Amino acid sequence: MEKQSVNQLSLVMPIHGSAPFLTAAISSIFESRNVSIDLILVLDRCTNSNLQELIQFAPTNIEVTVIHSLSPGIVPALNLGIANAKHDLIARLDSDDLADPDRFHQQVAYLTTFKEVVCLGTQMHFIDEFGNQFGYTNYPTRHLDIVRRMKYQNCIGHPSAMFRKSIFHQVGGYREYLSGSEDYDLWIRMSEVGTLANLQVKLTKYRSSQFQVTNQIKLTQPTTDSACLISAAMRRLNIPEIAPERNDLLFDYNRVNIRKVEAVNRAIAREIKAAAHLNNAFREWAKEISFKIKVLRTTQELFKAGFNKPSIILRFLVDRLWHRSVRVRLKGLKNDI
Repeated sequence: MEKQSVNQLSLVMPIHGSAPFLTAAISSIFESRNVSIDLILVLDRCTNSNLQELIQFAPTNIEVTVIHSLSPGIVPALNLGIANAKHDLIARLDSDDLADPDRFHQQVAYLTTFKEVVCLGTQMHFIDEFGNQFGYTNYPTRHLDIVRRMKYQNCIGHPSAMFRKSIFHQVGGYREYLSGSEDYDLWIRMSEVGTLANLQVKLTKYRSSQFQVTNQIKLTQPTTDSACLISAAMRRLNIPEIAPERNDLLFDYNRVNIRKVEAVNRAIAREIKAAAHLNNAFREWAKEISFKIKVLRTTQELFKAGFNKPSIILRFLVDRLWHRSVRVRLKGLKNDI
């Protein structure tokens, strides 16, 4: 493996369609401080006419390479870009998002210090089409907390991520049939061989607009997200994964794979059958009744659902005191059975 300099990285940016915010995105990269960047722009049916003019203004610490992807879609574009990356540290930024000038330096320094970390994200500001901020992320920063939340939500922002190319290839890269959740799937697989982390600081701006690709996958993303979690369960149970040929076949594959998981792990099957009792338990917490009655009724419903280990019930009750969401506990209980 190539020796990684303390300030060198490759940055992969796929560019699709007209990319109306490309100038701002590339300008934010050009303002990066204390790093040497191998910037790889992968054109996926790009119609933006300003690209060549933009890259003429690249500073001396940034080398720009433009590649045309012959296979349509973000996953082939990303895999192609990473295949052409010169360095082991791979950063991501989309063509409508912005990077803080110190982002890449801070991430490289962190990953150089903590060799066990295979993927590092940052917190993100949410911005609109005009650059106005309207929110931000509060992702967990420690590996164990990230892995727990990964059971129900992707909590490493794709455009904020930096990861090791060697680990990327080790786990098999982005998988095309999971397009739309390709990053979620990748982080889960990386978490199985190394440590995930997020910086506490907000160093990436994630733009929400009518042009972003996310708007095109809203209907299919729940299916691909479920496939990521089902695949993770299959790997834990040593059930061979069979990838469908196309993204639109995932719904049927999910049904088949759930049956496989249920056949191997009866505990998961019991949990699915107990969903009605769990829902009753959750509803008790929402009713305006005394705390003691809440505890008694919730404990009763948990027993009906088959969760009779004191440690599980205690953890559930304590987490409710800390105002953890209902969905968090539903997903978090899976590995405790």
